[in-house]
Amino acid sequence: MSLIVYAGMQQVTAFRAPEHDIGRALLDSVGYMVIAIAIFEVAKYPRRRGY
Repeated sequence: MSLIVYAGMQQVTAFRAPEHDIGRALLDSVGYMVIAIAIFEVAKYPRRRGY
């Protein structure tokens, strides 16, 4: 959850500062959201014992 919030804060910062690279901030935000969703998807499966 914190990665998604961080990605949103990066977007706000990128749009406020004119010298910031908006394209790079968008790519970083998408990457953080993909990682966060992947972590949530993996976490919902129970761990198997004995492997």
